[in-house]
Amino acid sequence: MSLNSHSAFFITLMVLILNSSSVMARTFDDNAENSETIKVCLMNTDLFPLWRRPGEETRKRVGINIDLMRQLATSLTLKIQWVRAPFARCLHLTQIGEVDVMNVASYRAEREQYGLFPKTNGVVDPLRRFKFDRYLAFVKNDSAITYDGNSFNNLSELPIAVEIKASIIPLLRKKGLRVIELPNVGNMFKLLEKGRVSAVVVNQFNGLKYANDNIRALQPAIVEKPYYLVISKQYYSEHPATAEAIWQTSAELQNGAYQQTMQYYTAYSSWDNLRDNN
Repeated sequence: MSLNSHSAFFITLMVLILNSSSVMARTFDDNAENSETIKVCLMNTDLFPLWRRPGEETRKRVGINIDLMRQLATSLTLKIQWVRAPFARCLHLTQIGEVDVMNVASYRAEREQYGLFPKTNGVVDPLRRFKFDRYLAFVKNDSAITYDGNSFNNLSELPIAVEIKASIIPLLRKKGLRVIELPNVGNMFKLLEKGRVSAVVVNQFNGLKYANDNIRALQPAIVEKPYYLVISKQYYSEHPATAEAIWQTSAELQNGAYQQTMQYYTAYSSWDNLRDNN
């Protein structure tokens, strides 16, 4: 093959590849059936049973938060583009309008700078929550520490370990408790086993996987909190009807879908054990 022929062949090949790519992109858009795409930010970790690791969002069973968000999107004919990032980064991306929705956050007044929470008559409305979640205290099995729903008993002078900027911190400090903030849940439980902290207080799903022959969860829960879909101010300004529909559908999920999804996942201990794990 001559140099000119070789060049012509190469150019033709590149044109075919580019055209093929364009067709695939159009086909993907056509399959969306003109549905609106929303960018949803979710933490970039793997936390059973809430969410799988980034890149696995299209599997059949991907965790409570993702399953419920997909049901919500389907009912509103929305298409989801997932953005996975640490919690603080999700807040920032919501604040600057880089994402449309953050899944999820509990309400704190200072978080209103990042996005909008569902409100009724100017007050955050727990009926339009995305889900409920609980904070539990974990102690060593041989510990005499108890929790009566209001106060800890037999608590040592050692601090209680919590995640950095966790929403439970103000409540614990209001109770007069000494708190140490740490970035890694696994390390918090290692400190508990070594006797360096008196207890670990975390979201139930962050902590239950560490419960074993040496560590147990105290009952009742320290607090049960509603968690919300936080919508960016930019998205709400441009799509107020859809934003309100997202919150309203979130509320409607509580009437059956949420409980069914919770019951499904709480029957298993890990992703590997799921009945339809594909």
